[in-house]
Amino acid sequence: MNIYLLIAEIAVLSILVFCCTYFSNLLFKNRKKLVFSLKGPKTWRQVLVYILIPLTLAGVGFMLNYYYKDHQDVYFITRRLCVIAILWPAAVFDHREFRIPNGILLIGLILWAVILLPEMILAWDNVPGELLSGAIAAAGILVIGFLFLLLAKGSLGMGDLKLLALMGLFLGIEGLIYSLLYSLLIAFFAAVFLLITKKKKKKDHIPFAPYILLGTIACFILSGV
Repeated sequence: MNIYLLIAEIAVLSILVFCCTYFSNLLFKNRKKLVFSLKGPKTWRQVLVYILIPLTLAGVGFMLNYYYKDHQDVYFITRRLCVIAILWPAAVFDHREFRIPNGILLIGLILWAVILLPEMILAWDNVPGELLSGAIAAAGILVIGFLFLLLAKGSLGMGDLKLLALMGLFLGIEGLIYSLLYSLLIAFFAAVFLLITKKKKKKDHIPFAPYILLGTIACFILSGV
């Protein structure tokens, strides 16, 4: 993938994450809870988030570009960068409000369609297989997720389920499986730590989207899937 195109994508997606989270945050009744401000960061946590978003996008982008430097796939890397861009505002909201706004998921669907259109024109041979893999991944995670909801209420939220289905469209079967495995592993160790330190109790709800974000970043950087 051309390095200048990669840098441009990272910049555009970073701005998209800021805008998406900022304007969605306006829905908060208490405006002091805003994560992003058009006037810039005001707390050390805001500064950290401002820094981490472009850093994670850059880290994922450059590592994937390294993994696939011999057979560069612009759409493969772009889809994964878009997933990270979607996961950031989803993680922020889930951490603070234990919900993932449908608006974020809608933006994700629009991004998926925007990427698909040029790929259908310029690389049609790849499209049928990717569409099939994405559809199977999304449908499969929905079925499994609904079973979890029926058998173990409270184990998974509808927002998490819809977010994972959207990721399935972007990543396909293999990508979603690897991402989910990394996410579950990180969530498990985090839950054990929170229980041991008594920061959480067994009945307390733990937001899953932040761990999906961390697991997906780790998956892309460490395995390149």
